[in-house]
Amino acid sequence: MDPWNSIGASLLGVEPSTAERIVMDVVVDARGAQMKPVLTSAAVEAVERLGDLEEDWDLDWAPAIDPDALFAASRFVKSMRVPRLPVVAPRNSGGVRVEWYAQVGHYLFIDFEPHGEVQVIYAAGSEPQILVDDEVPTDLSALFLQVHGTTRAS
Repeated sequence: MDPWNSIGASLLGVEPSTAERIVMDVVVDARGAQMKPVLTSAAVEAVERLGDLEEDWDLDWAPAIDPDALFAASRFVKSMRVPRLPVVAPRNSGGVRVEWYAQVGHYLFIDFEPHGEVQVIYAAGSEPQILVDDEVPTDLSALFLQVHGTTRAS
C-alpha cells in the first residue's frame, strides 16, 4: 500500500486493517502511464461523517451540512479516479469541500454548496481560476492533472 494513502486513511479515521481491504482503483494519466492506486472508500467515509455535524459545529453558528451538498460530494468522490486521497472538509456555508494540494501555488478545490451549487477553484502556478455551476467541466481529471504537473497547461 502506498505510504501516503496509509497516512491519509489513518487521518480520516480508517483503521489500517480496513484500509488494506478497500478495493483500489488504478487510473491512467494523459500519456497512458499507470498512476498510483487511490482509496476512494476512505474519502467517501469522510464525506459521510460530515453528515453527523450539527448546527454550530464550528462554534460560530455554521449550519449543519446540507443533504444536497453531502449527496453531490459523495457521488463525486465515488466516481473520482485520481492517484491521491483528497482532503474532505465541511464549509461554514453548510457545504462540503474536496481539495488537493500539489505544491505551493498548485491546488484544486471543489465546493459542493447547499441546494446543488458547485464551485471549482484551482491554480497551477498562476492566478487562481474560479468556475461556477455551468462553467464546471463534467470531467475534472484534466484540471487535476494540470494542477499536479502531470501535463502542461494549454
